[in-house]
Amino acid sequence: MGNETINAQQRDYQAGSCYIELILDSKGESKDFRFLEMDDTFLSLLNWQGNQSEDLKGSDVFRQWPQDFKKWQALCTNAVSMQKTQELTYWMSEDGRVSTMTAIPLNEEKLVLFLRPNDVLSAEQQEQNARKEVLRMVEPLFSSKNFAVALIEFTGGEYRYIKNNPLHLKLTGVSEITGKKLSEIFKGDLFQIVKQTMDQAISSTELVHFERDYELGDRKFTLQTELTSILSSEGIPFILSYSKDISEINKFKKENQQLNNRLSAMFNQHAAIKIIFDVNTGKVLDINPSASAFYGYTEAEFLQLNIQDLNLNPVDLQKDHQKKQEHGSILFSSLPHILKDGSVRLLDIYSSLIWDGTQQFSFSIAFDVTERETLRQMLVHEEELLRTTLQSIADGVLTMDRKGRITSLNNAAQKITGWSSEEVQQQLFSDIFTMYDERIKEKVKLPIDQVIHKGEKIVSGNTAMLSTKQNQWIPIANSIAPIKDQSQKIQGAVMVFRDTKKENEHLKQIEFLSYHDPLTKLYNRHYIEEHFTCFTQAENYPITVVMADVNGLKLTNDVFGHKAGDELLKATAKAIKSACQEHHIVSRWGGDEFVLILPKTSPGEAEEIVGKIRETKIVLSQNGGLDASVSLGFATAHSEDKTIVRTLKEAEEHMYHQKLLDGQSYRNSIINTLLATLFENSTETEEHSQRLLHHCHGIGRQLGLSSREMDDLALLSLLHDIGKVGINPAILNKPGKLTEDEWKEMKTHPEIGYRIAQATPELAPFAHLILSHHERWDGKGYPHGLKAGEIPLACRILAVADTFDAMTNNRVYRSASSKEVALEEIKHNSGTQFDPMIVEIFLSLFNQEQKQF
Repeated sequence: MGNETINAQQRDYQAGSCYIELILDSKGESKDFRFLEMDDTFLSLLNWQGNQSEDLKGSDVFRQWPQDFKKWQALCTNAVSMQKTQELTYWMSEDGRVSTMTAIPLNEEKLVLFLRPNDVLSAEQQEQNARKEVLRMVEPLFSSKNFAVALIEFTGGEYRYIKNNPLHLKLTGVSEITGKKLSEIFKGDLFQIVKQTMDQAISSTELVHFERDYELGDRKFTLQTELTSILSSEGIPFILSYSKDISEINKFKKENQQLNNRLSAMFNQHAAIKIIFDVNTGKVLDINPSASAFYGYTEAEFLQLNIQDLNLNPVDLQKDHQKKQEHGSILFSSLPHILKDGSVRLLDIYSSLIWDGTQQFSFSIAFDVTERETLRQMLVHEEELLRTTLQSIADGVLTMDRKGRITSLNNAAQKITGWSSEEVQQQLFSDIFTMYDERIKEKVKLPIDQVIHKGEKIVSGNTAMLSTKQNQWIPIANSIAPIKDQSQKIQGAVMVFRDTKKENEHLKQIEFLSYHDPLTKLYNRHYIEEHFTCFTQAENYPITVVMADVNGLKLTNDVFGHKAGDELLKATAKAIKSACQEHHIVSRWGGDEFVLILPKTSPGEAEEIVGKIRETKIVLSQNGGLDASVSLGFATAHSEDKTIVRTLKEAEEHMYHQKLLDGQSYRNSIINTLLATLFENSTETEEHSQRLLHHCHGIGRQLGLSSREMDDLALLSLLHDIGKVGINPAILNKPGKLTEDEWKEMKTHPEIGYRIAQATPELAPFAHLILSHHERWDGKGYPHGLKAGEIPLACRILAVADTFDAMTNNRVYRSASSKEVALEEIKHNSGTQFDPMIVEIFLSLFNQEQKQF
């Protein structure tokens, strides 16, 4: 042998020793140990170097072999705690062989430990013997058909499978497992998990239990495993794996737990009130949180109560109710219950008897329906109120289902149609009633489909007619609307209708009165103003507006009474209406005024109509044959450039001018007053005015002047010198020639007359004619020096007539001239003082009169 072999043999057969001190925790328990001193043999056996191994902790020395550390720790702790020599033979990872350790305690913390190799067999032989020994011990277990059994050997720092039974083979899916390493069976994270569990079993003296989910290929399963660490007599560690597939058991447990959780949640989390009580004693056994919150009792307080403490029914009624419940005749009831605070609430209670195998009890589910009951009572009241209202209203109400079958008629509907509700029940509306539309003159169908399928509400006009049971047609106004339930689903339709015969008559009367004067039956002012735009259509031009005023209405009312005044207005309306055509619009404008709108009527045509009205005698026979007269004025709009309002204003002004001339008019008194003053203070006479009026109207007729222009001539004839009332009477009546100052004052009378007319509303539109009546054709007149056509026509006519009358009649300052001299003078001044055309007409008229005379 070589020296190395001899040394090895010496090492194998020698025993090494070391001193060890336990390291204790705060409770005096050993948690580690420390090497205090060791001989060379001990170091040689463990292949340690002395300078590296002094004062080392066991946990540091065996860091790579935790199972060895635990065995050393257990041996040393047992020897010290028992104060008795302890011995252990096992396969050492550090030494790679089976060795025997002997621990001899010295005191409560220190001991001496002897280490000697076990050289009877080689390591391989020891492993084989240990494997056989352990296999012999566990052989009966491999015949189990319910458990997967495997034996694992731990050698050289690795785990190898020694044997497994068929069930373990089936679970792992590995056909040949003997001799395979753990890393060959399990991969990745699963390998690390299984190895950690194996390490735990090796390093522990206790049984290791665990459950773990596995996924091998497409299989997923759960194993419940027990790992038992087995140490052979040679000290070689083995692990016995004892597993059972509990996938189905876990699934059942999980489902059972889910069911329990669900049932518990249904009881505890439900918003409904839930109470369990003993059937015989009535004692409350269990409640859910909703019951506690509702009644106001804590759970502990509740469990001291009987169900009778909550129920307000008398005890005998409660017992009777309980008996009926036991016999299954009552599952539901509505009962008043009292809360902790004394308030009373109505509950709907659903009760059922439950048997759990040992005890019978009642399980009640309750709902607070106090508000529902209150609402129900309100609904009953409202329903009755609605029924009463429905039967009391004057409108007819008819209801139908989705197919148009009649379901009800209220009292008003029965009265209107003549049908009773029983007669038409479940009959189609179209089979009982016929509707007719007067507007289109056709029979119509009730739009039930449109209402039911589209959900529209339809309101008809006042043109519908409905047939009654007696086959009479009555006018109705109706509406039909869908009937919807709480989910807004259409269940049918309701028709509301009323007999509008009297209503239509009333409406016609109202409509007539809104546009007609109730006294004369003519249109009223409102109608005219409302239809201005209708009158002014392009095809209606020229449009003439006539304004008429009844003279003496106030006097008639005062003398003969208002009834006579009304008769006067009606007689006037009849006279005006008789002079007009059918397309003319005749209206009473208000008071004593009438307005006529004459479409497509020229001024000439209007003159004829006005003339007819003036020629018509208006006689009140009931008052002694009293005659009445009408003042009329008109104006014409030839195009849209002139509004109907402006035309009406001009007609009114014309009428007022004419009224000034009417002897029966109050406005005529204004002229009479002014003329009386003039006649009193000057040489002007009424005869002079009448002669001027005669001459002026003669010229006007030759010129074809309108009645308005003729009225202007008449007023000018009467009032042209009205300004002389402001001139000194001495100047007016002076027989000789006027001085320059006197003449200057005399020439102011046109302006004075203009101001008088302007101050009188009735004369204001006429004032400009008074101002210009002394203008000359050649522009040398006064006050403004107008000439030719600038001078109003009426003033040019008056100039000729006034000169002729002044020359042919005596004046205070001269005697009258002959007519021939006057005519010659007028002819001589034609084109200078006078309008040549007017002069020519006047001369012609004079010649005609002379021949007639």
